[in-house]
Amino acid sequence: MNFIEATYLVEGIKEESLKDFSENLALHLSIGGWGEIPSSKRKEYRKFTGKVIDAVYSEKKGLIKVALPVVIFEHRVSSIFSILAGKLPFMKNVKLIDVDFPPQFLDHFQGPKFGINGIRDILGLHHEPLLMTTIYPASGLSLKDFEEEFFKHASGGSDIVKDSEIYFDDSFAPFEKRIEIALKKSEEAESITGRKTLYVPLLKGNVDEILKKAEIGVSLGIKGFLIDGFSYSFELLQYLSEKFDAFLVISQLLVPQSVSSSLLLGKLVRLAGADIVIFPSLHTGIPHTDVMEISENLRSEEEIQKRSFTL
Repeated sequence: MNFIEATYLVEGIKEESLKDFSENLALHLSIGGWGEIPSSKRKEYRKFTGKVIDAVYSEKKGLIKVALPVVIFEHRVSSIFSILAGKLPFMKNVKLIDVDFPPQFLDHFQGPKFGINGIRDILGLHHEPLLMTTIYPASGLSLKDFEEEFFKHASGGSDIVKDSEIYFDDSFAPFEKRIEIALKKSEEAESITGRKTLYVPLLKGNVDEILKKAEIGVSLGIKGFLIDGFSYSFELLQYLSEKFDAFLVISQLLVPQSVSSSLLLGKLVRLAGADIVIFPSLHTGIPHTDVMEISENLRSEEEIQKRSFTL
């Protein structure tokens, strides 16, 4: 049987309690506990039960590695996250810090549709850094203002121009009109600079509105979309990546205290299909080691999925 291996850090635990805690953790993550399950039925549930691979104690901390049967997971990032981290807010001082997947399980995930090389192919730029800029002000921008601002960015050398993550009022500059203007102005700018510029509009609204906008955007020629990764679930991110022929820029992911940033912003959003991930950098207080681990998880050549840009 294949297993997904999850590593947890538990703080403030006594060494003599680590073994029992580890076994209970593996049990609760997989079948939720024996609870009301009759003794006569427990044998058949063993195949769904997690097991402890390792438990190491050091200075009031325990590092626990648990193997959970692949059969209890769906091939969705939401399933992975819910099973491995869904109960952690109810457990004191426990943090999910890493996950290792069997190759057969990863084969079911498309991951980024374009990835680093695919986006570079669209732009025709393979050996230099890319520049992404954001249009401001975020609210109240008229179509005329948007046209002027976009052209400044494109003619100034920006490779990707995106909406702001807080742009939530389409009444002044409607979604379709912005796209039409951006596509026209990007051609004008390219005739000056010789470089392509991609416009990345924000997908917002309820799920029906988001899907409709994505369909319209792709039909008009948009190559990528920006979406708030915290407000909208892994499930929607994965669906958008699989359904539409456009890359995804994921921003504003909030990292729960019970999950490591390198796992959430690195491995899991890459599985969900993020081609570009915007996450807080060193100047916002994220430790240097975390930033490096996030980048490594997004850009590692060892994974089956395409690599993701980091910003």
